[in-house]
Amino acid sequence: MRDGVIARRYARAAYKLSHARGVVEDVLTELGVFTALFRENEGLRRLLVHPGIPVAEKKDVVAKIVADETVRDFLRFLMERERLALLPAMFVEFRKEYRRDEGIVAAHVTSAVPVPEDIRERLAAAVERMTGKRVELETVLDEGVIGGMSLRIGDHVIDATLATRLGEMRDAMAGSA
Repeated sequence: MRDGVIARRYARAAYKLSHARGVVEDVLTELGVFTALFRENEGLRRLLVHPGIPVAEKKDVVAKIVADETVRDFLRFLMERERLALLPAMFVEFRKEYRRDEGIVAAHVTSAVPVPEDIRERLAAAVERMTGKRVELETVLDEGVIGGMSLRIGDHVIDATLATRLGEMRDAMAGSA
């Protein structure tokens, strides 16, 4: 079975359990924090996925880091089945489930410089009007962007970067020559 399918199944199960316990937002937050730590801390990641380290020791480490009972239970379950390496993909899928249930759309802005808060608010409001859903706006800095920005909502991209505009001008000039 492919890792993406496995991650999706585990994430859905965790989401359903969290929903049944009424702790979805708490789990989303704590699972997000732990997943970021797991991704960024190579020593922790190696320790928790190493097959030679007893699961009991791994569970003790997680118990010292994670306060939420549902998240601890989920991580223990993954360790027992040697699936913890898939945690980052599982978190992405868990967050998708949450957003779908809550009517939230993710919008990604890519620019060369930080986007000022007033522009972020106007972009979020525009996306809300377009989609009819609440918006979680994420910004990514990309030094390769000469100027302007691009906005991605799902599979749709609005590219207002300077490179795209210059390319359009070049194509228009080449077409009229």
